[in-house]
Amino acid sequence: MTKTKISLFAAAAVVVAGGLVLAIRTSPSTSTNDGQGTIGVQDTYKAEISMAFRAGAAQMTPGSYEFKVDHRGGSTVIVVHKADGSATASLLPVAGSDAPKDWQKAGNPTISFNCVDGACTLARFWNGRDVATSDFPGPKLSAAEKERASVTVVGLTRAD
Repeated sequence: MTKTKISLFAAAAVVVAGGLVLAIRTSPSTSTNDGQGTIGVQDTYKAEISMAFRAGAAQMTPGSYEFKVDHRGGSTVIVVHKADGSATASLLPVAGSDAPKDWQKAGNPTISFNCVDGACTLARFWNGRDVATSDFPGPKLSAAEKERASVTVVGLTRAD
């Protein structure tokens, strides 16, 4: 793919995600059944992240973050928000695989990053309860980059 096509695709994804966040924010918030069959549930998690990372199209700096997981109408949006308000990203996760056994054994919410040469991208989110993770699409890696890739794991705490 050319850089132009990649840029256009990334821009379109940001616009769609922004529209979803706007729709979610302007909809009345419900935390229980609203009588019309819709259940809105939001879980919030916190983490101290000591490295710069990419969350979707947004570049994030080290610091304190909140991860708000919003389940509405059968879909999930995860909003990554820096506590000082300087950065926010809305992510549409894809169904992942089972959480690693060591994560399941510990039972603590966890995120992981794929890192290549110091450049890290948010890759997985696990709420500490479900079997499967929520995964985030990342950049395609060349064979050489795959050899240099590492995974960084960060624990989350529930803020609810």
